[in-house]
Amino acid sequence: MREQAKQKTYFGLEIFSNGYCPGVKESDIKRLPFYEFWLKKSLGSTQGVFVDENGKEIDGERLVYLHDWEKFCKIFINTGK
Repeated sequence: MREQAKQKTYFGLEIFSNGYCPGVKESDIKRLPFYEFWLKKSLGSTQGVFVDENGKEIDGERLVYLHDWEKFCKIFINTGK
């Protein structure tokens, strides 16, 4: 049986789900060169709890909602700000 390909979004980040909403891990965004810029722009945005494949909440890991991440990326790519 072939393993299902993992879904990815802007800048090659893997998409995860906490059971309610898809998103990307903040720790993955942290590896990008513009993390500090994203952090400033994301102030006030709600983030979810990251839950692993066993349904266990991972302390200190946040799930940035996919719609917020993709909205930021589209603006960032088109305007640079």
